[in-house]
Amino acid sequence: KVKSGPLGGDQAIGQMISTDNIIGIIFFRDPLSAHPHHADIEALGRLCDVYQVPLATNPTTATAVLDYLVANEHMETSPVNSLMEDYGRQQAQVVQDKSNPS
Repeated sequence: KVKSGPLGGDQAIGQMISTDNIIGIIFFRDPLSAHPHHADIEALGRLCDVYQVPLATNPTTATAVLDYLVANEHMETSPVNSLMEDYGRQQAQVVQDKSNPS
């Protein structure tokens, strides 16, 4: 359990995502109200997309995420994250290009 979003909970969850210490997130919010930390919620969603962490924001998707996690509880490795691999290759190319100017 982490603190509420405005008190740093979003960042705490983000840290768990980026260090592979979380396998799924259930993050309920009131969709009919404005949130002062909307940007933090959006950033959390982007991190889930990048690291391929399932994110549930309502009871129906929470059930689906929990079913998926239970069905795959014995999976020892995460699926290959091609997005992260591609990004790593692109960054390595940028560094190489900067190290060897034309």
